[in-house]
Amino acid sequence: MKNTIQAVGISVTLIVATLAFAKPYPVGIVNLNSDQISPTTTITNLTNHPWTNPNVDGMRVRTQWAYVQPTQNTYDWTGLDEAVWLGSVNYKFIGLAVPAGYTTPQWVYDSGATKYALQDGSGLSMPLPWDPAFLNKWLPFVRALGARYDGNPAVGYVVMGGMSQHFETYIAKVEPDITNLTNLGGPAAWVRAAKQIIAVYAEAFPTTPFFLTLAKPFPNPDGLAALKEVTDWGAATYPGRFGIMNAALNANSSTGYYPNEAVYTYRFTQPTGFQMACSAVRDPVRLGGTLAQALAKGYQLGGKFIEVYEPDVTGIPNLSDPMPPTRLLLGDFNGDGFTDYLLFNPSTRRTAIWDLQGNAFLGGIFGPTLPAGWVVACVADVNLDGKPDYVLFNPSTRQTAVWFLNNAAFMGGVYGPTLPTGWTLIAAADMNNDGRPDYVLFNPSTRQTAVWYLNGTVYAGGAYGPSLPAGWMLVNALDFNGDG
Repeated sequence: MKNTIQAVGISVTLIVATLAFAKPYPVGIVNLNSDQISPTTTITNLTNHPWTNPNVDGMRVRTQWAYVQPTQNTYDWTGLDEAVWLGSVNYKFIGLAVPAGYTTPQWVYDSGATKYALQDGSGLSMPLPWDPAFLNKWLPFVRALGARYDGNPAVGYVVMGGMSQHFETYIAKVEPDITNLTNLGGPAAWVRAAKQIIAVYAEAFPTTPFFLTLAKPFPNPDGLAALKEVTDWGAATYPGRFGIMNAALNANSSTGYYPNEAVYTYRFTQPTGFQMACSAVRDPVRLGGTLAQALAKGYQLGGKFIEVYEPDVTGIPNLSDPMPPTRLLLGDFNGDGFTDYLLFNPSTRRTAIWDLQGNAFLGGIFGPTLPAGWVVACVADVNLDGKPDYVLFNPSTRQTAVWFLNNAAFMGGVYGPTLPTGWTLIAAADMNNDGRPDYVLFNPSTRQTAVWYLNGTVYAGGAYGPSLPAGWMLVNALDFNGDG
């Protein structure tokens, strides 16, 4: 097993080298433009953009496929080019977003794609995401978009389209559409199409994070299962690149809603983010609290960036940025009796240790680089040699592992038990006073806690702990009252 873990470590070095020029994850506050770019309205004609607000890190730019590709052989990049240039000169990264869905140009239908009229009273129509005639037009557009903008450092992320009515991944909301679209292919066809489209985004944007905006394609159990399958597949297939976001953040958001749960589950291994459900200025009742409360909730749920509607950003120079670029863990790595910092950079997969004496920084050293898909869940002395070890967790496979360390040097590793679906590893602490660390688990959907008792890395039994109240999450397990 030691050789197996070491081999994984060697292979990840090659992966990191391959991604050496990948862009960092988008982090911070992103201004969500209230309007969209069109042939007659470029971004400079849209007022109130806070380009000079130092607390705004990025700008989400929206347009329509029909505007960018008005005919099969014609592209008009003018509006997007201008937005990307303004982002560059104002030191704001750009979130690029071009949907298909009901913005699909007529020439796509004229070429043979099915035009499905939605039965929700909107009067809108959309192509079937799994229709080969549609994909034969949409996928070349995605490749053209990537060829033009992936190499531009001002483009911080791209939001995927083509799988739904717009960006959020729903295609049916009312019963007539659910019935009709299920008969035309349903969740199984949607899963196949979503994977195909995501694969082309990954090909077209090799250095830019590409985000899926999560929503059930069908509002039923099959739709939820389809969304979960695609999300887990994307994270496993494109570790560190496939982005996960939810466009319904409010002051009461919780992991009881699957898109939030997915962000929380993959918060340390994938790019993650949120979009506010609404403007705090225009719809405070729907927001369920203040803007600050909603931003704090997004951070607690694991978002690295939050798209905030422009009316809430404009004129607020002190809008705070709660998004941390790294995760921090604690342990005495150099054996001097003082707690040190363990840092993890999710973009590079690199770990580092900062040696401290109290609050004074004494120096730092890089630790081992993690394999793709893995995160340091916690730190514990698993082999009882008096030195902290890395306890790793892979959210996609649910597998755990331990890397034994001597200060920052990797000495070997073993796999630990695999967790059940829905559970995440929070801490490793001695819960039964046998002198050995145990796993402390949390299920964000049910808010149930549990303890797995271990003998080294071998599962020896388990017990449920208390369930947490709604809105609360387990973040650590420590001896706060000093009772051992």
